[in-house]
Amino acid sequence: MRQKDMEQIRSSWLPAGRVVLLLTLGILAAGCDNSTTENTPVEAAGEGQVGAVEAPETDTAIGGEETEPRLSVCGNEDCTSDEDCKTCPEDCGGCPPVEACGDSECSSGEDCTNCPEDCGLCETLECGDGTCSETENCEECPEDCGPCATMCGDGQCASGEDCASCSLDCGDCPGVCGDGTCGEEESCSTCPSDCGVCPDSCGDDTCGTTEDCTTCEEDCGECPLSCGNGTCDEDESCSECPGDCGPCDCASPGLESPFPPGSICKPSGCKGGFIDCPVRVARMSEDAEAPSALQFSVLYDPTLLVMENFYDEVCFAEDFCSVVPLAKSMAKGNKTNHTFTMLPPGEAPPNPTPGQSYAWNGVVHVIVANFAGAEIVLSDAYVDASGEIQGDPAIAWIRFQLAEEIAPETPALVSLATADTNDLVAAGESLVDLPATVEDGVIIIQKPE
Repeated sequence: MRQKDMEQIRSSWLPAGRVVLLLTLGILAAGCDNSTTENTPVEAAGEGQVGAVEAPETDTAIGGEETEPRLSVCGNEDCTSDEDCKTCPEDCGGCPPVEACGDSECSSGEDCTNCPEDCGLCETLECGDGTCSETENCEECPEDCGPCATMCGDGQCASGEDCASCSLDCGDCPGVCGDGTCGEEESCSTCPSDCGVCPDSCGDDTCGTTEDCTTCEEDCGECPLSCGNGTCDEDESCSECPGDCGPCDCASPGLESPFPPGSICKPSGCKGGFIDCPVRVARMSEDAEAPSALQFSVLYDPTLLVMENFYDEVCFAEDFCSVVPLAKSMAKGNKTNHTFTMLPPGEAPPNPTPGQSYAWNGVVHVIVANFAGAEIVLSDAYVDASGEIQGDPAIAWIRFQLAEEIAPETPALVSLATADTNDLVAAGESLVDLPATVEDGVIIIQKPE
């Protein structure tokens, strides 16, 4: 029986007590005339009733009170409600003749189920007949019942599902260039913004910034005959023979005022030239708290500049000073023994993570701290009442190589803060955040609000 038929029957049920009463009366009446419940006539249920059995006729005494029920007697020429042509033909008359199955006529009361000889075989419902019958469903017969609704997580990437709506079934979506993650289908050649600039490859017909005639003749051509003799001859130059002529110094860091907002230097010069861009820190006044830790981001155009490393000059004795790198594998502390931690680190570790970009490529996040204690000052320089900086504000410098020739009229910029990226903040011994700004190429530590 279908669910909707069951619900229709339930909605017409009487309270349990009334149903039991009606059924009991029907059984008693049937037992009194020795007939079976199978032959007991039952009136069709009215609205709000199920299987209501008509009570036997009763006699009414004087005064209107009912007496015991009057039992029907077959043969009294009165066809009562509990008699019919089968149980009492004497009172109710004989039953009309029953049509015989097999007379080649599908008469009333016959159908394909009880008389296929006259009415023919019942129609067989088959998958593909265009009707979703009670015995069919979307799994066994999608032709008639339509496809089953998809469910994310069932292991099937069905129609209507994709990597964005159901990665459990359809897998992760491929990486998108520019999302900051070097995906499996990305590389330095297809997406340098996520995976970093590809290192120069000797033999690619391009003389890269890290190649020259001595390291890759195939790309850069033959060196002059005199290159490598230790003397920078007339036909040699820093770009053609750095071994003899040294690194190119035809570039300028551009430290003259004014500076664009947030910038600390304005490099320009010849391709292959190196510049050192100083990182300078001073507090806004002598009574302001001195910084012992600093956080900032280095922002530059990787198509114009290649960031090589952070450096500082450290003196190990009065007359023994040396320039030391502050990042990558040979990193040391600066002159105040502060550590420079960078993300990305600038080079891959011994066991790199597949797909992870470690190269510097235009945005480098930096945290400077001394783990020996917050009381160790990073810079004690300050701005006096006249606006001059007292003390040495330099805490390090960043070395860049020019990847292209840059005209002084349109220099490149190295910034520590922009309108879109600004995480510049400092802290002192009090461990309270100290606001910081970049003013005329110098990080100025403000008083806490």
